Amino acid sequence: SAVPVVRRVLTVHPASGWLPRAESGHGPAWTQWFTGPGGEFLLNQGPSQLGVVSHPAFFESTGVTSVRGVPGEWGSAPGETSLHWVEDGDGVQLMSPVLPLDALVEIADGLVTLE
Repeated sequence: SAVPVVRRVLTVHPASGWLPRAESGHGPAWTQWFTGPGGEFLLNQGPSQLGVVSHPAFFESTGVTSVRGVPGEWGSAPGETSLHWVEDGDGVQLMSPVLPLDALVEIADGLVTLE
């Protein structure tokens, strides 16, 4: 059977110090899990709706920041910080139980296209 795929998969640069632990597809979305300096995070990519904070009431604080040259929405609550943006029509989300927003922005700005 055929399923829609992410056109351009982003991932961490191999020299970043983040180690890939798992990856999987869920319908039209692709998820990668990394561990490394100071914690762990998930990188989700897929439909553009991933690029927006879908449940702002869940978070104690939300806002907008610049990520990869575009506006990114973020939310923070105990046990989760989530950063969302839309890039080239695809929604992207970085989520971590331990990393703060500035660390997620730094990771996002260093993502490279998987060749």
